[in-house]
Order: sequence, then structure tokens, then C-alpha cells
Amino acid sequence: MGRVKQIDVVLLVAVLLLVFIGFVQLYSSSYVFATDRFNNPTFFVVNQLKRGLVGVILAVGVMCVNYKKVVQWGGWIYLLSVCMLLYALTPLVPEINNTKRWISIFGFALQVSEFAKLGLVLLLAKILSQRTLEQVRTLPQFLVLWAVILLVVLLVALAPDFSSAVFIFLAGFLMLFVAGVRKTHLLIVFLSTLLVGIVYMNQREYRVQRMTAFFNREAGVQDSNFQLRQALNAIGHGGIFGQGLGQGIQKRGFVPEPHTDFIFSSFAEEFGFVGGAILLFLFILVFLRGFRIARQADDMAGTYLALGLTAFLVMNFVAHTAVNIGLMPTTGIPLPFMSYGGMNLMVSIFSVGLLLNISTFAPREVL
Repeated sequence: MGRVKQIDVVLLVAVLLLVFIGFVQLYSSSYVFATDRFNNPTFFVVNQLKRGLVGVILAVGVMCVNYKKVVQWGGWIYLLSVCMLLYALTPLVPEINNTKRWISIFGFALQVSEFAKLGLVLLLAKILSQRTLEQVRTLPQFLVLWAVILLVVLLVALAPDFSSAVFIFLAGFLMLFVAGVRKTHLLIVFLSTLLVGIVYMNQREYRVQRMTAFFNREAGVQDSNFQLRQALNAIGHGGIFGQGLGQGIQKRGFVPEPHTDFIFSSFAEEFGFVGGAILLFLFILVFLRGFRIARQADDMAGTYLALGLTAFLVMNFVAHTAVNIGLMPTTGIPLPFMSYGGMNLMVSIFSVGLLLNISTFAPREVL
């Protein structure tokens, strides 16, 4: 079916507002640190802007191509992402902060797990859309689908990037669930993965310390508890209407990573409960539009693709805010469209481009 309508304007406007708010808050959260470290208050904003422009170019480019063709490239994109993950684990790639999450291409740092998310969603969308319900409910087909997910999960976990590995597993799990895979197969996989995940977490002392600190809030000497307490102080300091743009004090060496892992708390301090509510509304709007696009897509490939892309945005938002308000152990989860991190911003914008592409082929109006 050809394109029958314009893009989803509501989704586009919501994302543009989030990106604008993100750049404003990024400057406010980072200028103190950027001035101290680089003697340039706009250092992080300029770098983020460059990568954001790349994301926009890629998003506009993918909107000019029928998403069904992009899905057909899913196998090659998945294969490329696996090769990049394998390459990142080799001695050729130096460690950064004791991890191997980034590779350098023409001087550009690329977080391979972000690219792997796209590859996995595209390949699963391709495979699932080509299978009948009876086929996906058979054990051999399920094992093939699970192997596709497991390979990426394992390679990302070895980086190590446990948070991204969990998100990739959950997104793949959700896509299989919607496809109608047998519940017994999914239950076995979920329980076995949970067991392996617990064992894996216990292999790293810092993860055990984070979990211990999370359940023992009185252990104030723990770094993760200190981070959480400062984040909660920032949110509480914001009150109802906030301290005003640029007036937050917790970012001045109190809240760690105020422009990345704790940008929500920095935003809440300056814009208060009202600002946080507006931000929450915009994100919920993006998620609802994404899931509605999935439900009203022209074909099942579009449905699975929109579902997977939206799921990643939802999980990042939920995890980031949950960490900032103390509902999850401290971990480095970026807030989509806002946290400093060029690759995440690029992939988020590109994902929205794909969602807008799918929306233009909807056989009926996406209300």
C-alpha cells in the first residue's frame, strides 16, 4: 500500500519539544563542569548538537525510503552490528572506564550497543512478519528467534553493559510475546535468563555493592547512595515550580553526572514538579503515538518495528527516572532526547524517523 497521509504531526511536535528542552537543560546542567574541565561552557552542547544534526539527517533520509525496504535490510544491519560487537571485545579496542562499549570510526566514538538495538529490532521485524502464528509457536522457530536475541544480549553483556543487555532482552521478549510465541517457551526463557543474570551480576563486585547499597539506604558512604541522595535533594529543592533555569545548585559538584545519568533530577530542581509533569506528559505522548503507530501499521513488519523502537524509548525513560527518584539501583541509563551522549540521541532521533515513516503508510488515520 502506498503512502496515504502525512506524518504523525503530534509525535513530531512532541519530539521536537523534548529535543529543545533537552538542549536547554543540557547547557544548564553542564556549563559549570564544562567550564572547569574544558574552559568552554558550551562544550557538551556543541558536541551534542553535532551528533543531533547527524541524527536528523539520518532520520530525514530514512523517511524518504519505504520502511519495508529498511526492514528487508534487517539481516545485513544485524550482521554488521554483531561484527561491531565482536570487534569491540578484541584487544584492538581500548577499554574506556573498564568497559568496551565504544569503537572509533573515523575518529567518531560509536556505542555499539545502541546500533545493535536497531539491528535486532529490524531483523526480528523481518523474521516475525514472514512467519505465520503456527510457525512461531513451534519449538524450532522459537529457538531460531531466541538465538537471534541471545547472541546480541551475550555480546553486549560481555562489554560489559548489563543495563543495555537487559533492555535488549526485554524488547526482544516483548516482540516475541506480541507475535504469539507459546507462553511456556517464553516462561522457560525468562526464568533461565533471570537465573543467569543473577549469577552474572554476582561476578562483578561493583554490581553487588550497588544492589547492597540500594537495599541498605543507611549506608551513606556508598557512592551509589551518595548519588541517589544528592539527586533526591535536587528534586526536593525544586519544589512545585523549581528554582529557575540555571539556578540549580546541586549541579555544582553535588549531583554526579548532572548532564547524563542524573539530568532528570537537575531538570526537576530548576523546573520543579510542574516542569517534571510537563516532561512526563511529553514522553507519555511519544510512547502512546509510537504504540498507536504500531497498532495501525500497514503490515506486521511495521507493527513489530514500531513496537520494538518504542519499547526501547519507554525502557530508557522509565529506568532513568526510576534511578533518579530511587526506585532502581544506580546505573548509567540516559534519558532519551535529553542526556548527553551523542549515539543515544542519534539512535533516538533515527528511531522517531522510522516511526514517522511507518505512520505515513497507515491505512487509516492515526488519531
